Amino acid sequence: LRSFTPGDFFSFIPDEAEAPLLGKIVAFGARVDYVSRLVEMRGELQMMPDYIRPGVSGRLEFGQSQSAK
Repeated sequence: LRSFTPGDFFSFIPDEAEAPLLGKIVAFGARVDYVSRLVEMRGELQMMPDYIRPGVSGRLEFGQSQSAK
């Protein structure tokens, strides 16, 4: 978590699409699950295509995608 702060960018690659969607971190949850090592992260996508619905699954990538602002 030390590597990420609100305002950092990420790419979301939905299972239904090949093109990544750019988003940014808005906030983190208050708890860390120490068994699974998961933490809730809230983000917002810069563009919301029609196929994005509640419950859509996909993959998040952090790192070099931070060039777009």
